[in-house]
Amino acid sequence: MRSCCFALLILTLSLASCKDEPQSPSTATADFVGIEYDEDTQTYSKNSELKGNALFIKREGFIEVSIELINFDPNSAHAAHIHVGDCINPGGHWNMDQNEAFCLTDNVGEAWGKPYAGDIANIRIDGLGTGKVSLKSALWTLGTGLETDIIGKALVVHNHTDDFVWSCRNNELPGMAHSGNTKVACGEIIAVVAD
Repeated sequence: MRSCCFALLILTLSLASCKDEPQSPSTATADFVGIEYDEDTQTYSKNSELKGNALFIKREGFIEVSIELINFDPNSAHAAHIHVGDCINPGGHWNMDQNEAFCLTDNVGEAWGKPYAGDIANIRIDGLGTGKVSLKSALWTLGTGLETDIIGKALVVHNHTDDFVWSCRNNELPGMAHSGNTKVACGEIIAVVAD
């Protein structure tokens, strides 16, 4: 009888401790603001009416992101990437701390087709100054603490597009020549905590 009660107590404590384990979030957001680089402070600050938002949703085996940009120049196009750092000091393109290209990496049944793990897409802006894009990525996670975790990273919109196909021609990282595209908007990727 005692061993039965002891086993029941251990099972109850195990179940209680499982309830307290943090769950990784199922969604995350990023709200964009226009940014401009300040040579004196070597940081970025808010500078314009550029706006936008992104919603990241955890699905079975991948993360789906939907991005909307507002108040951009009509009929323009802009590359979007995940960067290391924050919006005051966004670093380089996030690549899971790896020095390899992800061009040929499987992503939801097809090749990723972009050199960096954090490359998203070129976003086309319509005649009213708004643009939208959606993407699925099996390379990202939300709130796991792993190298694939995008929570806390900077989601950056650049002034011009990127040629992801050209960049992937040799399945290599583009290097410093890739860094000349001015950052014009940024939002930090933040986990949405369920109630």
